[in-house]
Amino acid sequence: RDSLLHYRHACDTPRELTHAMVIGGAVHVAVLEPDHFDAEFSVFDGPSRRGKEWDAFAARCAGRIILKDAEAAKCWQIAAAVRSHPVAAALLSRCTQFEVSIVWTDGLTGLRCKGRADGVGPAVLVDLKTTRTIDSRLFCQQQNALASHVQSAFYREGILANTGVAPQPFLIAVENTAPYDVGVFEVGYDALVAARDELRELLAKVKQGRETGIWPGRYAEVQELVLPRWAFPEDDDLGLTMEDG
Repeated sequence: RDSLLHYRHACDTPRELTHAMVIGGAVHVAVLEPDHFDAEFSVFDGPSRRGKEWDAFAARCAGRIILKDAEAAKCWQIAAAVRSHPVAAALLSRCTQFEVSIVWTDGLTGLRCKGRADGVGPAVLVDLKTTRTIDSRLFCQQQNALASHVQSAFYREGILANTGVAPQPFLIAVENTAPYDVGVFEVGYDALVAARDELRELLAKVKQGRETGIWPGRYAEVQELVLPRWAFPEDDDLGLTMEDG
């Protein structure tokens, strides 16, 4: 969405694992694959991530991500909130696979595509989102900015290519602060139509970049500096009249 230059950079640059990404990943495991939590994470109950106690614990946990006990407790509280929400729980019960890798060839561009879906069932596609608020207006604005509907459409095409069935996408949203309120959002027909059109445009750009080896940034031409309205003084402030021009 930003530009082909940003896309190429993202492909070539290893992604730095931030603390927020670690917690988000832990929440996903706690909600979707709780039996795998102990194999992927270790919980440290010491006072801080330094000193001999920390060093010794870290040495014993090679290969696992370390969480503080409060962080792990929060992950399980979020998981309990999601699992106790009747609509979210019913939706998850329809999923037969979690953390599913999907590989397919796009029919229009011939690009080899890959995605990883949070939950997949015979007729549903589930994406788990942690968020500051599930307020419908604010959450939908945020997800539009993050292109979550485009991601859902992308994964939907992958599942269709593999199974012949196009599942209905849903977002399960859970707030990342107590009381961890939960909401379920359906990616409806209108959102999927908009997402499909944008997805086709984005994949066509990627194909062009791969064929030409040219990965342009946002703007190839001079842009006008457009100021917001509040940046301009009122006529009265300038002491001007309409006759003065």
